[in-house]
Amino acid sequence: MKKILTPILLFTLISSSLCSQVSLGPFTFYPNNTSASIIAEIKFGESNLTSEDLIAAFDSNGKCVGASSLIAAENGKMFCNLAIYGDEFHTTESDEGMNESELFSLKLFLESSNEEIEYIENDEVIQFTGWKDLHGAPLDNFKYSDNQVLDFQDDGTGILNFNVNNDINILNIAPVPANNFINISFNSKEYQQVDFEVFDVSGKSIISQKTKAIVGENKLSLDLNQFVSGTYFIKIYSNEQGLTVGKFVKN
Repeated sequence: MKKILTPILLFTLISSSLCSQVSLGPFTFYPNNTSASIIAEIKFGESNLTSEDLIAAFDSNGKCVGASSLIAAENGKMFCNLAIYGDEFHTTESDEGMNESELFSLKLFLESSNEEIEYIENDEVIQFTGWKDLHGAPLDNFKYSDNQVLDFQDDGTGILNFNVNNDINILNIAPVPANNFINISFNSKEYQQVDFEVFDVSGKSIISQKTKAIVGENKLSLDLNQFVSGTYFIKIYSNEQGLTVGKFVKN
């Protein structure tokens, strides 16, 4: 009997410790073995963020499912490596976190002003999809190599002011919000073939095509009649690794 009870007791103790409540600033959550992460650059317009500032994720019921401090890079940019925790199967009496069917949202906590700021676009709180248990690994489109940027100060322009190598950069996206079409202008520093991709907030690719870019300003027009209402991201990149990202809202 002792040989049977000991592993069960050990399992119970481990489970209890893993699901202990943790508080970080104003956020309280339950770390456990079920998680996935998001890696992204975090911005608040032109304001200076610090490692005292926090980012947190919330499930569809408004429950905090993970929080972490921002990380300062050598180039002065601020990043997050945020673990988003799931609901463990062996604790059926409580809800510690995410299920695969749930959406999640994000908040930024500014330590200097004691302020919580939701991630919004055009006055709409953005709900992300695609969470699943990856044992702590990053979600699709939130790996370090994806160069994801989340700006918590939405200026409504549709331009994320985001580029890797300034080989290409978006100049303008209009109209914002859009109805039947969207016009995108971007600058290229050389004659080159570029890839143009539109994807939704879950990371699902909606359109992917190639086009030839000339030196200077280039223009693209996109028919939105087959698009459902929501927020979309535009990614333009080249073989030279130039990359620029913008966003727009379809009414």
